[in-house]
Amino acid sequence: MIPSHAPFSPRPPWLGGTLQTLRALRWPFAARLTPGHRLWLPLADGDALAAMLHLPPLVLEPARPWRCWCMG
Repeated sequence: MIPSHAPFSPRPPWLGGTLQTLRALRWPFAARLTPGHRLWLPLADGDALAAMLHLPPLVLEPARPWRCWCMG
């Protein structure tokens, strides 16, 4: 079965991966992430995968009430 996705067509100004790389090198921006925890995930072949876990900041009182939808 072939997925029915729309064909990809790059649009200006990013006509290819090279221009995206140049933009990232010329105008880098830092990700706005909370401090993270370094994780090393072991793989089946004995190697390890490095990962970073970023948790949301602790909020004592939520700004909005929690909502839960149960579909059944």
